[in-house]
Amino acid sequence: ACLCKEGRMGGDELLSQFVRPDFDSQTFVRAAVRNESVSEDLSHLRQGISVLETQLREQVVSHHDRLIEQVSHAKDLEALVGTVSSGVATLQRSLHKVRVAIKEPYVQLKARTEQLNRLQLAGEVLRRVIRVRELSGKLKKFMAMVEGKEPRSVLKELAQGAACLFEIRSAMILSDLHGVEAVDRERSYIAQADAAIQDKAFEALNNAVLRRQQAEVGASLSVFLHLDMLPTAVEKLLGSLLKASAEAVKEALDTTNLPIEAEDGKSRVALAAAKAKGPSSADAGTWKTALWGRIEGVTETLLGKLSQVWALHRVLCKKRDPQTQRLLLELVSPSYKGEDPRFFCSFWSRLMATVGKQLVASAEQSSFVKGMLVAEYPKLRALLLEVWSTAQLETEAGASGAVGE
Repeated sequence: ACLCKEGRMGGDELLSQFVRPDFDSQTFVRAAVRNESVSEDLSHLRQGISVLETQLREQVVSHHDRLIEQVSHAKDLEALVGTVSSGVATLQRSLHKVRVAIKEPYVQLKARTEQLNRLQLAGEVLRRVIRVRELSGKLKKFMAMVEGKEPRSVLKELAQGAACLFEIRSAMILSDLHGVEAVDRERSYIAQADAAIQDKAFEALNNAVLRRQQAEVGASLSVFLHLDMLPTAVEKLLGSLLKASAEAVKEALDTTNLPIEAEDGKSRVALAAAKAKGPSSADAGTWKTALWGRIEGVTETLLGKLSQVWALHRVLCKKRDPQTQRLLLELVSPSYKGEDPRFFCSFWSRLMATVGKQLVASAEQSSFVKGMLVAEYPKLRALLLEVWSTAQLETEAGASGAVGE
């Protein structure tokens, strides 16, 4: 560019080629050889170089101070770069030291924490194994005390054994003890003891309810409370009372043991066929009197069942869970609150449904029974209403409209 500014080089095509962006030295040499102007071109080039050197010298002289200052700045920059590089290296070494100082203790702490967790789990399992063995020993002692005795006389021991069973179950649930030989050896005995305690406790509960002994009922319920099976036991008891009521109705309406005319000399098959057809006109009155007498006896049975359930109801409304202080009635069903009469009324509804179902079944087996019940339904209804009225008076239970449910 400096050369082009000189007057004597401004129109020189040869030198102007060197400032073009697309200049190619090989092309330039081939053109000089082809034109046989090598010597002339060399002369021009020497002249151009001389002018260029002169211009460069003038530029250096005129900008000497600025160039020296830039060189000094470059040295300062190099020193600064060196300082930064040294600082970066120092920082990297410090980070490495920090990494070593933090990571290794962290890894060790993590490993120790995991080890501690495993030790704690192992210790917990060992404690529960020892606890299961201790409770199993106590359970064997209690079971030996109740062996061969009446359940009602050993209710305290049954409750203690049930408490041991509950703790054993809790220990086995909280920790997986499967595969632990010391525990596996006890599993069979624990299952047998569980079944034995449930059978004896239910027998005691059933007998206590049948005799309306509220103290024994409460003690029997305590056993199932410890077993965490109170709702199941109460439902099983109610089911047995309903079943006994249905059997009483079935037996009362059974015509196979009623007398029939000219019964002597007939085979059993002939007698069964004759009784299935119904009595003769001479025996109809006898059959009807006998059947209504039995039905009246059934009403006494039903009244007894209601009285037994009322005794159970009173215990459930009085006795509380020692741990939660909730009434046992509320544990039987969360829908019951306080001395809720719905428990008793619910049994009445179920009892009437059971009796009605058995009446229908008995009527389908005997046309005479069906005709008698249909013809004298008001009498049957009056007997059942009397049962409820008597139950209300004797038990102070029931609610308005409960009979119609």
